[in-house]
Amino acid sequence: MVEGSKSLDKTLLLLTELLTCPNEATALQLAEKCCLPRATAYRHLAALARHGLIFRDRNGSLLPGTMLLEVFDQADFSRRLGEVGRPVVSALAKAVGMVSHLGIFEQDMVTYLTKSEPEGEAVFTRESHQLEAYCSGIGKVLLAGLSSTELDKYLSEGAFPSLTKNTITDPHALAKEIGGVRKSGHSVDCGEIEDTLFCLAVPVVDPKGRTIAGLSVSARTQELLERDRPARLLDLQKASEEISRLLY
Repeated sequence: MVEGSKSLDKTLLLLTELLTCPNEATALQLAEKCCLPRATAYRHLAALARHGLIFRDRNGSLLPGTMLLEVFDQADFSRRLGEVGRPVVSALAKAVGMVSHLGIFEQDMVTYLTKSEPEGEAVFTRESHQLEAYCSGIGKVLLAGLSSTELDKYLSEGAFPSLTKNTITDPHALAKEIGGVRKSGHSVDCGEIEDTLFCLAVPVVDPKGRTIAGLSVSARTQELLERDRPARLLDLQKASEEISRLLY
């Protein structure tokens, strides 16, 4: 028990030093500041990284990890998610030749964190801006990730104006649509926010399977939702898993 307590003390000492350090720090710098042997410090820092409490950036500096940011600051978590997701979203858009988005659920709306738009492809969305959740692919996977109580509240309090002839405006029909998303693991936007815009989306989940974001690809033809759907879903699922892996 005493040895375990001493080990925990060293882990917490390193974590505290990292969190209070005014500048970015490497593992070696933390070891020196805490007066710990390098091997000991590296072992404890590796344990913190495995649990998502810290992560190492491309320059070798150690920073607070996703699990800490989720607990202490949702804004920082969103920034971290956007940073991690940006290269993945860009690679996805380039690979499929379609506009790709990463978004989160905030104040009953979709906030777009990252957008990648291949040359020749364009949609009206912008990073950091919000759109309604009920009529977008990302919005539907985010709604599907809510608890039953949260979803019931959203459906009972919301107004769902029609944006196109395909927009789902009836709360009962929308509830059925979200139920289908939960079963299939993906959502579609069949010209519901703009007549000639079609989207496929999948959730991005944390290690406990909770939806933390939505990832989508968009096209101007319905082939995305028909002939191309199986292949694009595989692309989306791989990208979603990569974002989760990088985050946690």
